[in-house]
Amino acid sequence: MSVAVDFANGQPHDEILLRARELLAAHGRHISSSTPLPVLNYDDDKGHAAFRALCAQQLSARFGKQLDADAMMLTNGASGALALVARYERSRHSTKPICWVDSATYHLAIDLLEDADWNVVDVPHTDWMNRLEVVDHRDRPLAIYIVPTHANPTGVTLDSQFRQKLIDMVSKLGVTLICDNAYDDLGFSLQSPPPFGSFESSSSATVFDVFTFSKTIMPGLRLGLIVCPRVSNVDMLLSDGTIRSGGGLSPLSAELMMTLLGEQRNLFDAHIASVRKELAERCTLLCDALDEAIVDAARAVFHFVRPQGGYFVWLHTPNGDECAKKAAEQNIRVVCGRRCSPGWQNRAPTPTTCTATESCCQSSCFLRLCFASMPKSQLSSAAKALMIAIQ
Repeated sequence: MSVAVDFANGQPHDEILLRARELLAAHGRHISSSTPLPVLNYDDDKGHAAFRALCAQQLSARFGKQLDADAMMLTNGASGALALVARYERSRHSTKPICWVDSATYHLAIDLLEDADWNVVDVPHTDWMNRLEVVDHRDRPLAIYIVPTHANPTGVTLDSQFRQKLIDMVSKLGVTLICDNAYDDLGFSLQSPPPFGSFESSSSATVFDVFTFSKTIMPGLRLGLIVCPRVSNVDMLLSDGTIRSGGGLSPLSAELMMTLLGEQRNLFDAHIASVRKELAERCTLLCDALDEAIVDAARAVFHFVRPQGGYFVWLHTPNGDECAKKAAEQNIRVVCGRRCSPGWQNRAPTPTTCTATESCCQSSCFLRLCFASMPKSQLSSAAKALMIAIQ
């Protein structure tokens, strides 16, 4: 049976991609007789050198300092970057190391880390500082993975003060910070806080700031970027077999984006503004429909915080497993919150009913709903159908 309503898919709908296709068709740099030959070959191991130089120039304002293009590396999207960093960081340790993630985080990042043989442990980000100060060295994480802005799935954005304290702490303890900045450019109104690598203490820390064009342009570009405080951090990644065998990643995609990130930057910025507006409208449609569909008697257990950016609404329910099952019976796909925590395969479905209000942080009580992936005209009716199914 085909899925009637799909809130689970975390990718942009065709309505959003059409704009990006038109933009690239009109202003992208296409292959011609003047295309640099290295772009058609394996290219520099760190990726398209001119494109990295352009990224360094463009991102310097966001980081508040001059960036070094040699401390950057192009990747096959954010997922390729995360896998590359996870493999390298794991190779530095003889025993299986611990990586902390938030109590609910991007579920496929958990898979990437576990595939690289990390012991992934969920700790609420609000507890990180206190736990790092007291945890025994045997239980201390050697890395922390985080989606710091409009997080997948919770929508939470960590403020500058939190980021400063965390980078100071990991710098002192030697903990690697892996920052997935996929949604940094997708705030509906407020400007995102500076990346972790922008803080002064990051110069003595191991920080991998990961960016991607998948959400601002299109996933099909498979174009991501790792930014590090030091050239040596990136140089270490070059020992990976994928790079040694295949050379620089995504050279043609980088060439395609050269004009838009350079002399046509105003068009790129205008496109991102239009994507933000589209996502904000979609989010409002979904949230308004959920608000309307939640019956007054159920508001103590069915509730959510309106996102200020990103792709997702994190809906609290009495029991995420049961609600996901009821939704599936009505041909509605959602991501059960339990899937957004490590070890979900070995955790039995939650048998109890949660009665918590705003304070609940148990991922198993939630559903992740994506407002980017279905036709805009269907969002309101889909939200109402979902609430009828699960209330």
